[in-house]
Amino acid sequence: MPVVSEYERADETVEICLRLLTTLGVKDISPYDIDISHRVATRRNFPNKPKPIICKFTRRISKEKVMSARKNVFKISPCDVGFHEQLSLEALQLYDHLSPRLQTLLREAKLFKEANGYNFCWAKNCFIFLRESESSRAYKLKNLVDLRAMATRR
Repeated sequence: MPVVSEYERADETVEICLRLLTTLGVKDISPYDIDISHRVATRRNFPNKPKPIICKFTRRISKEKVMSARKNVFKISPCDVGFHEQLSLEALQLYDHLSPRLQTLLREAKLFKEANGYNFCWAKNCFIFLRESESSRAYKLKNLVDLRAMATRR
């Protein structure tokens, strides 16, 4: 999301998040549903890109509403969120937070998916899931041991 001002205050960041969520169609979200919202530095510093926003919710149900609506994020125009229409929101994406351990597990699961012909790999509620096809069962992975166990079953 674009930066409102050079020294963006927390309430300004929350307001940006609320406008985005309202535009996505998430109902009943208020400032009280957001515990904290702020920008964070990225691993690679891109000078012309705004820093990403982290938004922590006070209620799990609010977070789940947002995560279920995130597939519509590509439909949003800058005017819908209150920005100038010449701004680009092409890179706008919403992600669920993953700890470094789960990030590693997701990366390994994606490699496993490609190597073993699985069609689906995703993260939800602090778990990684793998599924071979539309009609097959989803496997929940909690750690690399679970992934290695799947590899030995094949």
